[in-house]
Amino acid sequence: RRVRAAFAEASVRWPAKPRLLYAWAAPPGAGDVPSAEHEAALRKALGPWMAVQGTGDSTAALATLAKATLAQLEEACRTAVEKNKPFTHVHLLAHGYPVEQAHKQHFGMALHDEVGDLRAVTPEEIEQALKPLVGHTVVVTLATCDAANLTNTITSKRSIAHGLHELGFPVVVASQFPLTGPGSNLMVETFYKALLDGEDVRGALHQARLVLYERR
Repeated sequence: RRVRAAFAEASVRWPAKPRLLYAWAAPPGAGDVPSAEHEAALRKALGPWMAVQGTGDSTAALATLAKATLAQLEEACRTAVEKNKPFTHVHLLAHGYPVEQAHKQHFGMALHDEVGDLRAVTPEEIEQALKPLVGHTVVVTLATCDAANLTNTITSKRSIAHGLHELGFPVVVASQFPLTGPGSNLMVETFYKALLDGEDVRGALHQARLVLYERR
């Protein structure tokens, strides 16, 4: 969906080479996530690009942040820009998690805190962590339950996806509803394979939605 913002009608300079940040979190109390399956799918999709970029070293095209904290996520984004090696794509795998109470409740994300326990991160905190990548990253994918769920119309709280899109990321892919593990695997496998094979992003998203529907 489109949102009202200064960048909305601006053309996007699509990167010639992908460099993808993959961050995942599964803190105690939130449950497991299919982290290995997502990494395998991303590596497979990036395979041809790894060969093109030289030695076949996956670190040139893919950076993985395991058991991510908010501070680590922000540092990875900031450091990449400072080193002039910004990420062109970001994929976050985590559980959606409610923040605030009663009619103000909306969905954030369950990341790790500094000692490995669960920290419920708000959409605004995710925006702040990824903000250094605005103008560099063209696609953000959120394999997170309710990451596009606005919750209710009483408060003006934004979903994670809406906030990131409004911040300036041209393409944000997320679910308005709970997202299953197998469903998230299909999404990342299909979407990134098509996208990194050179498909239009809208075509890649359409393929992912078709696969999800066919295997419902």
